[in-house]
Amino acid sequence: RTDTWRLDLPHAPYLFMLAIGDYAVTHDTWRGIPVGYYVEHDYAADARAIFPEAPAMLSYFSDYTGIPYPWPKYSQVVVRDYVSGAMENTTAVVYGEFMQATGRELIDERRNEAIGAHELIHHWFGDLVTCESWSQLVLNEGFANYGEYLWLEFKYGTDEAEYHRRDELEGYLQQASVTKHPLVDFHYASREDMFDAHSYNKGGLVLHMLRKMLGESVFRAGLHRYLKRSAWGAVEIHDLRLALEEASGRDLNWFFDQWYMEPGHPELTHTWSWDPATRLVTVEVMQVQDPGKNAETYILPTEVAFLMPRDRVVRMPLVMTEREQTFTWELEESPLLVDLDPDRTLLAVQHRDWSGEEAAAYWRTGPCLWTRIEIMGILEDEAAGLEPYPWGDAHWTVRAMGTSALDALDPVQQLTLADLARQDPHSSVRESALGQLAGSGFPGLRKLCLDRLEADPSYSVLQTAIGALSADHPELAREAAEKLEADGSITATLIAGDYYAGSGATDRLPFFESAWERVNGLHRMFFTRQYAELLRVASPEQLQDGANRLAADASDQGLSPIRRFGAFRALAHVRQGVQESRPDMAAMIGALLERIRTSETDEDLLRYYEHY
Repeated sequence: RTDTWRLDLPHAPYLFMLAIGDYAVTHDTWRGIPVGYYVEHDYAADARAIFPEAPAMLSYFSDYTGIPYPWPKYSQVVVRDYVSGAMENTTAVVYGEFMQATGRELIDERRNEAIGAHELIHHWFGDLVTCESWSQLVLNEGFANYGEYLWLEFKYGTDEAEYHRRDELEGYLQQASVTKHPLVDFHYASREDMFDAHSYNKGGLVLHMLRKMLGESVFRAGLHRYLKRSAWGAVEIHDLRLALEEASGRDLNWFFDQWYMEPGHPELTHTWSWDPATRLVTVEVMQVQDPGKNAETYILPTEVAFLMPRDRVVRMPLVMTEREQTFTWELEESPLLVDLDPDRTLLAVQHRDWSGEEAAAYWRTGPCLWTRIEIMGILEDEAAGLEPYPWGDAHWTVRAMGTSALDALDPVQQLTLADLARQDPHSSVRESALGQLAGSGFPGLRKLCLDRLEADPSYSVLQTAIGALSADHPELAREAAEKLEADGSITATLIAGDYYAGSGATDRLPFFESAWERVNGLHRMFFTRQYAELLRVASPEQLQDGANRLAADASDQGLSPIRRFGAFRALAHVRQGVQESRPDMAAMIGALLERIRTSETDEDLLRYYEHY
């Protein structure tokens, strides 16, 4: 048969793709436009959970930009052994197989939703309007990363979006500790170098500063101008600047110069003093970044928050224009604490030195999520004394940190942990609370674990319950692991495998062999490592059979590189474990590893194999 797909709208050639496979297809529509979800047949019932909220995202981004989704359809397609995470091909996004999971597996994280938002907003920023060269890639990827923030903020509120932005900053800073380059980089060695935590993470973080500085209505008006004027064309960074300048009536050259054309970021520290005679508070702010690797001086519009007696907070605006600058304000009384950039809007590293008493006082005022997390880190175990209690916080990550501050040996706090393990709406908090009780001597632990195994939909909570039971009630833990075998999902398989590997249950080796073809992708690395753990304590016959099975995978050039590498690494792990106790078996495995090296043709794998 002949199928014809016609797209009579212009788009960049690199955004073309063709996927062919035996797919289960689920159909939706949005304002008359077909929306399709293409997954493998085993995941047909979970297609809308794998690609959540697509119609709602289409509405949201159309409304946010003021440009209705410009393409004739929207499809999301899973493929095997993909070279990257996902790709925003026009009208049909390709995702790696890591996206496929059951609805139950997706309870413990919202990764698919953020990735889906990233790829969908690309259809405006990257597809409708495309960067004119890889040097300008931030115009594609910075917007896509910030699209994740915008969606999370809209759907789940500011705290969830801010938690995501905090992760984005950590990812950028990790790379910046090794290398820095301008966001618009005309001197890259390879185009692949541009697909990094600068173009993605830093690009989104800079857009957040722009949005907060300009205000929501002006920012959106500027984006609308940018998209409408540049639609179906290629752009460079000054197209964005000019559109935002027209919408705001402000000169933004300074902002784009320091954030897009210069590498790095500011590092800030500050000191303050109070003069009771004049009632003036003086704040000295210093930029201490290395001028050889960053801009020497940044212009930084921000705020300063003063924590006052009686749990009051007073905020004042300030604009840094010098490397060292002094600001003064008149206040009725001395502040207890000074917080520069209290909403953590700036892409900057700050050096703060708050005492536990100051941090606890600031906590009572309900500061932003970043600050609440910082205070939990300052107080650590003493955080249990905070009021309001951190395990009652609005955001799940603070509640999870709060469970770690509770004393699992205290009978009263044990009851609090048990309540959290049963009732908290977020699985990470339930998991953390239950994990705290493991080994604590809590008299209700057995009943609590059995209750969670029966009633909790979260796999992470189930795994924690099995682990908590394993010390005092191994027969119950084993029974729970065996029950998971019938589940069939990859996560359930890995949880059961983890228990068997940890308990040395060599009689369950056939379970791994029955699941051999079910576990794939990155999960394969964990699966083969569990199998290897059991082989290290297995009988000679089991060890020989298992080694041959792993060697067959590692040698099969028809299998994916990650599967071959997983098998090779597992085999090396087995050899290490039997090196002293069974040198003959270690020698046999060594010969297998050498044979695999000799036959391997993938240069990347051969480089990895040098470490084993």
